[in-house]
Amino acid sequence: DHPRRRTRRTHRRHRHPRQHLRHRDLDRRGLRRLRLNNNLRRFLTLLLRLRLLLFFITFTLIVVMDVLTCLVLLDHYRTGGSPRALALSLAYLWSAVVVTVHSMVFAGIWSPTGLLGAVPSSAPWLWTAWHTGFPLLLGLALAPWPSRVEQRLADPHGRGRLVLLAWGG
Repeated sequence: DHPRRRTRRTHRRHRHPRQHLRHRDLDRRGLRRLRLNNNLRRFLTLLLRLRLLLFFITFTLIVVMDVLTCLVLLDHYRTGGSPRALALSLAYLWSAVVVTVHSMVFAGIWSPTGLLGAVPSSAPWLWTAWHTGFPLLLGLALAPWPSRVEQRLADPHGRGRLVLLAWGG
């Protein structure tokens, strides 16, 4: 009977000088550990490389659609629509502004650490502001208003001034 031999596995690590900054290498290494077939591994690696581009495209589409919706609602109000269209347009304007700032503080999209003095908690707080503020503003726009406020906003003579005021002009 031979005593059990304990063998040590030696691992070779090829370290990149800035490996701690290269998150995609960590993700690729994790993909190697999954032992996926080569085609699936290549596809997932490509997705990991494209994730920042996908974030950028997603944020851009959200901002463009929110601004277009805001402009359509403002024009609807200006041409004689309900005052609620003005309030709804402000909700969409809020969404566009918050998403723009959110994309600026998100690390890796505009700069490696994010813009505007971003800290790690900036992006989650802005996500929370976006996902609570937008529905809250939609609810306020569609909730019952006092008749005095609704009549004042429905006055056809002051519509142009209210639209300028809503846009900060």
